[in-house]
Amino acid sequence: MTIGGVAPVLAPTVGGILAGSVGWRGVLWVLAGLAAAMLAGVAGVVRETRPAEKRSSGPILGGLASVLRRRRFVGYAVLFASTFGVLMGYISASPFIYQSLMGLSPAGYGVAFGINALGLVLAGFISARLARTVPPRRTVSIAVPVLLGASAVLLLLVLLDVPPLLLAVPIFLAASSVGFIMGNTTSLALAEAGFAAGSGSAVLGSGQFLFGALVSPLTGIAGEDTALPLALVMCGSGLVALLALLATRAPSSAPDLSRNGNRA
Repeated sequence: MTIGGVAPVLAPTVGGILAGSVGWRGVLWVLAGLAAAMLAGVAGVVRETRPAEKRSSGPILGGLASVLRRRRFVGYAVLFASTFGVLMGYISASPFIYQSLMGLSPAGYGVAFGINALGLVLAGFISARLARTVPPRRTVSIAVPVLLGASAVLLLLVLLDVPPLLLAVPIFLAASSVGFIMGNTTSLALAEAGFAAGSGSAVLGSGQFLFGALVSPLTGIAGEDTALPLALVMCGSGLVALLALLATRAPSSAPDLSRNGNRA
C-alpha cells in the first residue's frame, strides 16, 4: 500500500519524461503495455493461495456486506481514503503551487516534487521497519495528528500571506506523514476483515480513489494564484482522518487487534 501511495506521486514525473520523448499517444501505448503485462502476470503467474475449504461460498457481495457492518473496519477505511485525499489534493495542486506561486521552473518543480516523493518513500521504509517492534495503531496515532497539524500550518501560512516558498515545508511534512499511515492503516483494516480480506481490500482501494477523485478538482476551484483551496482540502481531509481514527478506538472490554503486531 505504501507503493500504491508513492505511485501517484512519481507518475507525473515519469509521465512528463515519457511525453517529452514519445508524445502523449506514446504515453497511452506505454499504459496499454503495462496493463497487458499485468493481465499476463495475473493469468499466468499469480495463483490462488487460499485453501479451497476456506473460500467463501456465499453471495458474491456477501463479503462486502459483512465488512461494511464492522465499525472499526469502516473507520480505518475512511481514515485510509481521507489520507489519500490529502495526497491527491497535493498532487493535483502542485503544478501551479510550485510554478505559478513559488515561481519555480519546470525543472525546479520536478526537483521539489521529487523531494516530496522521497520523503514519502523514506517514511514508508521507516514505517515498515518500525512495524517490527511498534504496533501499527501507535504509529498511525502519531502520524495522523502530524498530517492534520502540517495541513493546519499550511492554511495558517496561506492566510498570513507569507512568501510562497515557505509553503513547501508543511507540504513536505504532510506528504511524508502519509507514508506512515497508508501501509499501517491497511494492516489495521484487514486485521478487522480477516474473514473477508479480499472484500476488505476492495473497499480500501475503491474508497481511496473515490475520495481522491472528489477532492482533486476542488484544489483548483479558485484558479492558479492561490493555495487556499489546497490548504482547505488538506485540512478537511486531515480532520476526517483524525475523526475516523478516534472512531476506531476499541471498547475497553473488547480485545484490540491493533496491539498485536503479528495479527495487525
